[in-house]
Formats: sequence, C-alpha cells, structure tokens
Amino acid sequence: MRFFLPLMFTLLGVSAQATCTPAQQQQSAQAAARSAAQSQLGRAAFVYQLMYSHVTYDVKVAQAVIKGDTASVLGTVTLRGTERRTGKAAQGSYPGTVFLKRSGECGWKVTGYKRS
Repeated sequence: MRFFLPLMFTLLGVSAQATCTPAQQQQSAQAAARSAAQSQLGRAAFVYQLMYSHVTYDVKVAQAVIKGDTASVLGTVTLRGTERRTGKAAQGSYPGTVFLKRSGECGWKVTGYKRS
C-alpha cells in the first residue's frame, strides 16, 4: 500500500510536495538572483584581475516583487580592488534588477537583467 500513493500521484501528475509559502517564494527568488549575480562575477573575475589586485565583491538583494509566475529582484553589486598600475584603491557599485520566471513549485529561473 505504501507504494500505491506515490504511483498514483505520478500517474495523475499531482505533486506530493506541499505548496510553497510566500516566504519560501521570496527566499527562493532572492537566492536565485544572488546566485546568478555571483556566477556572472565569477566568470568576469579573470578580466577584473588583469587590471586590479585584491578584488572582492558584495552582492546585496532586496525583497522580490512576485507577480504570478514572474518576479523581479532589485539589488546592488559592489566591486572593490586595487589598481595594478597605480596602487590606488578602486570601488564601484552597480544597481540593477534581475528578472525571474517560476520554475517548479518553489524554484525560479533567471530570464534577464537590467542595470539601473
């Protein structure tokens, strides 16, 4: 009998997982936006390190605005480093919005980015 319910859910296409709460949706959207920003920064690190040493970055995200199956998350990426040529400290902050589309019950997939 214990195998019957999962099989029935699978055949009917019904999820056995509980519905995602609004708080979980918020956290998931924020995490997806933060992860996407960090991933892009990791890819660009090689270029940054050609011009700057001691490169660090900080990603801050605000609350997600969720409308149906889409969401947007405002955030800011702050880069810091030391110019290799001059030895001077450099810093830049770049605000923007990450756009997402629902992927599954609690998941989000990044669909775009717009710098503010």
